[in-house]
Amino acid sequence: MTFKTKKANFYLGTKTGTRLYS
Repeated sequence: MTFKTKKANFYLGTKTGTRLYS
């Protein structure tokens, strides 16, 4: 994953309970 994708997953994951970030 790129830094941009990782950062996007972080914000999305926070809203969905860090589901996408895991």
